[in-house]
Amino acid sequence: MKSEIKEINSCQKEVLIEISLEEFNPFFERAKTDSFKNLKIDGFRQGQVPESIAKNYLNEGAILETATQQAVKHFYFKFIVDNNIEAIGGPEITITKLAKDNPLEFKASFFVLPSIKLPDYKKIAKECKKDKVVVEDKEIEDTIKWIQRSRSETTPKNGPAQLGDFIDITHSSPIINNGQEDKEQLVIGQSHLLPDFEKELIGLSENQTKEFTITFPNDYFNKELAGKQAFFKILVHKVHTVKMPEITDDWAKTLGKFENLEQLKTGIKEGILKEKQEVESQKTQAQILDKIAKECECEVPQILLDSEKQRAVVDFKQRIPEMLKMSFEDYLKQTKLDEKGFAQSLIPEIKEKIKKSLILKEIKSKENVLASETEINEEANKFLERFKNEEDAENKIDPDNLKEYAKERIENKKTLELLENLAQ
Repeated sequence: MKSEIKEINSCQKEVLIEISLEEFNPFFERAKTDSFKNLKIDGFRQGQVPESIAKNYLNEGAILETATQQAVKHFYFKFIVDNNIEAIGGPEITITKLAKDNPLEFKASFFVLPSIKLPDYKKIAKECKKDKVVVEDKEIEDTIKWIQRSRSETTPKNGPAQLGDFIDITHSSPIINNGQEDKEQLVIGQSHLLPDFEKELIGLSENQTKEFTITFPNDYFNKELAGKQAFFKILVHKVHTVKMPEITDDWAKTLGKFENLEQLKTGIKEGILKEKQEVESQKTQAQILDKIAKECECEVPQILLDSEKQRAVVDFKQRIPEMLKMSFEDYLKQTKLDEKGFAQSLIPEIKEKIKKSLILKEIKSKENVLASETEINEEANKFLERFKNEEDAENKIDPDNLKEYAKERIENKKTLELLENLAQ
């Protein structure tokens, strides 16, 4: 095999490979043998046709094509392995010379990971600062009140709903979710809904309907609704009074292995502290990676950009109805984009994400960060817990892909922690 490689750009290469007749012949003979086995002629069993007769029925063009496909695949991967090339995705193959009893020649264009010149990432990490994490008494008290509400008892109420009552409703508005009905269960004055909306529920009884208009705040999270007036129609299904348990030592004992209320508060404090520390870690890691990325130039391979863009669009299509209570098509109308334009709008963010992933991979290599077999198995088992049973997991997950995913996840986590530990 002869090969001649040239660089198209920092992310894409092309190789011209020539396979000699001596190297190609075994592939041709194997394809011919397979054709003999599959040949069907009246009067003979499949695969039992004498060669002297069979050769009159064989399609040499088809045999040559099959042999070529197999030879190209074999010698392309041999070239990749022999030259220690980390190719991304499959190659684009062009046959340049093909004729019976002649050498085979083909071009293969493929993407590779770009070479990355890292800045002094350790120095950058050391210049970043972590905020000290503390837990305020109010956070503990708020958590206890949340647990208290979650353990409350409800009783059907004959009279109108008041502040603090549980209410079960359906509501609709022409400008939300195409006017379709949404269900909602809440304690009046203690939910995520707008205060102006909840005020309209006070005084309503079971099976009662009401129509009203409210104005969304100018800083409302859904920019399409911010500052707008909305007409609502609601139907009340249930009204219940809510009885809260008394916060005592005996109540604390019902929540787990706590001897008294003080132990419950200590457990809550430890949980909040751990959660806040994780948030601070993620914030610090993101800050460090952002600063490294700003000082690092890196060309993103088009093949990675295209695949990630496609994945992001699919993800948005699934999440937008849940997040914004509208279809993806309606979202596109409101943003005045078609799907192609929407996909293009995601490119800057996707490029940055891929760039950071490549930087992390390079630092991981330089620092020789590795995941142990035990760590990989533990991470893989955590992922498998998402499935209903072992059979469900086997049908949906490739074991080798899962191990590779677990390995990369652990090593990325270790690399980010390495950088975080350098921060002050």
